Amino acid sequence: MKIHFAHRTFAWESEARGKAHVHVVIVGFGVNDHTPKAIYDYENDSEHPVVSEAINISPYLTPGSDAFVTKRTKPFGNIPEMRCGNKPSDGGNLILSDA
Repeated sequence: MKIHFAHRTFAWESEARGKAHVHVVIVGFGVNDHTPKAIYDYENDSEHPVVSEAINISPYLTPGSDAFVTKRTKPFGNIPEMRCGNKPSDGGNLILSDA
């Protein structure tokens, strides 16, 4: 499967009474490959996207190869293993203040 076009994240409001607000991504793909491919960005105007052409669209919806980051359980090369990662170790007493 190859990505043919991608609409990057844009806000969408439903017409329901509760007015659900969601962010949407639309990806068009198919078995056959073709170029150019199109990436639609909605940074400034939700009705007039900026369209960029790409030879290939990555899984991250950016121009580039089909490579993606995978989970690793062992470090690259001869370096110490991470012991705790991003673990809060303050006894559950995280305090945030203006200071």
